[in-house]
Amino acid sequence: MEIELKKFINDLQTIEEAMYKGAANATYPKDKKLFKALNGFHENIFLCNDIFQSIQDDIKSNYINFISGSQIESDISRVLVMLNTEIHRESKLNSNFNVTQVFITLAEKIVKLKAILKTLLKRHTNLYKNDEVFQPNNVDKNEILTYLDNAIKALAINTTIETSVKDNLLNYINETKVELKKESLSWKTIIGGLVIVATILSGIADAPEALKNIEDAYNYIMGNSFNSSIQKEIIYKNEQKKINTKEDSDTTLV
Repeated sequence: MEIELKKFINDLQTIEEAMYKGAANATYPKDKKLFKALNGFHENIFLCNDIFQSIQDDIKSNYINFISGSQIESDISRVLVMLNTEIHRESKLNSNFNVTQVFITLAEKIVKLKAILKTLLKRHTNLYKNDEVFQPNNVDKNEILTYLDNAIKALAINTTIETSVKDNLLNYINETKVELKKESLSWKTIIGGLVIVATILSGIADAPEALKNIEDAYNYIMGNSFNSSIQKEIIYKNEQKKINTKEDSDTTLV
């Protein structure tokens, strides 16, 4: 998750700089790096949507409100079409269109989205920074590897997934296996890899077995590696929510 968020933020930085430069010079940007960032924007948003589903605080509402209210996805598509139009790519900005304002508006929205994602990245990093959160000794690596190998086998015999997508999935799983076999492994890297694979697989209807094994690996780690004090805190908070919900219900009945 952390790696993907950092990459997305870097892509947003590329788009922002290109938009301001295009507006300042009254020209259509042609940088290949920019086109790659624009083309990958919607896929990155899809990934972020899945990440934010598991978050229940102010940053989630800020993100949802921004994406739905800013129409940034439509702006990205619009700019991409404009840049791909041959006549625009070969000439100065057409005075009949207020393209400069389009570039500036998109850049301003990119700045706001970057701020939200940087906040998410900071909180995610802090969540996994403390070594007490994860206790590797409580986890059997071989069991995790079995789940990953089963997921690989399920993908290998699947003939409906596009080759490029399958290769991407296998690459993430194998990278997770490599990290898992290290003596000084990074659990946040492993968890991040599993989340990415699960996110992609969740959008594929014909890969239930592979998805189940990835989810089982994730749940096994999260269920067995949390420090007992943290488990107690989670249980306490859940019980408090139940009590509050019951009190609200009783008040409503009265």
